[in-house]
Amino acid sequence: MRDATYIPHPLAVYAGNPLIETLDIMKYPEDFEKVIAERPSIPDDIMSYDPFLATGLIGELEDTYIPHPNAWHMYKQFTQQIMAGYRKKNPAALSGKRFLNNIVVQCQNGSTVEVEKFFGSMSGTTLCSLATGLSGTGKTETVRRILRCIPQTYRHRVYQGETLNFDQLVWVSFDVTSSNSLKGLAMNFYEAVDAALGTTAYQDEYKLSENVDKHISNIRKICARHYIGLVHIDECQHLLKRIGNPNNATLDHLESLFNRIGVPMLTTSTPEGLRLFFDQDLKNAKLQSTRRLISHNVLDFSPMGRESIFYSSFYETFFPKNVFEGTSILSESFKNDVHYKTFGLQAIAGHLMRLFFTALQANPKYQEGEHCFELLDKIYAQHFGATALAINDLRKHKAQRYEAERALQQQAEAQLIALEKSQSKRGQQSRTNHSSRRGPKMAQAAGLWKLAAMDKRLANIIDHQPLLTGFAEVHK
Repeated sequence: MRDATYIPHPLAVYAGNPLIETLDIMKYPEDFEKVIAERPSIPDDIMSYDPFLATGLIGELEDTYIPHPNAWHMYKQFTQQIMAGYRKKNPAALSGKRFLNNIVVQCQNGSTVEVEKFFGSMSGTTLCSLATGLSGTGKTETVRRILRCIPQTYRHRVYQGETLNFDQLVWVSFDVTSSNSLKGLAMNFYEAVDAALGTTAYQDEYKLSENVDKHISNIRKICARHYIGLVHIDECQHLLKRIGNPNNATLDHLESLFNRIGVPMLTTSTPEGLRLFFDQDLKNAKLQSTRRLISHNVLDFSPMGRESIFYSSFYETFFPKNVFEGTSILSESFKNDVHYKTFGLQAIAGHLMRLFFTALQANPKYQEGEHCFELLDKIYAQHFGATALAINDLRKHKAQRYEAERALQQQAEAQLIALEKSQSKRGQQSRTNHSSRRGPKMAQAAGLWKLAAMDKRLANIIDHQPLLTGFAEVHK
């Protein structure tokens, strides 16, 4: 955690506010590029390395990050949201002190109506954004990497001779649970706050057994005490699950938790999540939700274009010229083949290229002539069977079906993890005199597959009135 240092702000609207004057914001895109980009260096002679050593070096490509073309623009947008949210929460001003005292006291008393009436005038206008895109387009990674370029915590003690005593949490990022439980959402929030502050206080203090209203008050108090400047909520498409259940989170809950008390929000979701903001199709907007939660910007994450500079930079990072100069791997036809197989989705393209690189290093004969195409086909057929079917759905404007296939793969991975944990616990369980004591019941594989199948059936129904991704014509 950084100790707060203050630089007077040149704009009168922000001057004299310690929350803003301590922010370390980059002013030039060149500085931002140096911080956010991550491009591992591959040795020229890696093809002659021992396969075991080479695999470790190639594995470093997993951490590669090529900045999204709009990353600098998004960084400026996020910092603007944060500063705008801090305008009326100045802890060095009487209004800011009144803001903090009222929310802590009223939330402690379990009040909801009074809080919302009070903050309607105190919090001012907050800027909220939505980032949307298909799974694999890098929206979550991009958003979180940009946020990590903004220092997250500051410790305030004295400002202009006045004693302050609080830890400022500039931003926090967490997920909507896959089961869409409001209590689970709250626990994810507590965990993210503790991780940022380096504590376990909130996870220990607030229990899952508390009622929903108590969690809402707790979250609001934390936002006020630590002057949270921006909340990023990921996987918002899960809010569509079991709508109408009072125990599940909704878009209105998110708005009530953060937006109504003056905390800017950034939500991210797949294209299916857009149905939270629209009634039946993209022509019928839910005006209130749209006005409040997309009040600032809508960030669209598209697959990499085949002819784009972004894709060329991405491709050359995984297949560097210093290693593959003079081979068919750098040919346009091979580059186009990789793009076609992966639909230009970053996560899938990166995975395919890493596997190909590893296999090629162990079998150099495929580097000769056009044999690299043969190796690429073998790897794609062996490792990307389900993905290939999902990508074919994308080419038919079936974004929801693609997401369902991805969910099915994730459920399969969850099944393996659950079974491994279950077997591990069986081996570690100790016997007691009370034979009736048993370990917690684990989710069975059949149940996990059933959930995935339900998601897939829902996708097939939705696809009768599909959300057009707008990418299919470009990526045929």
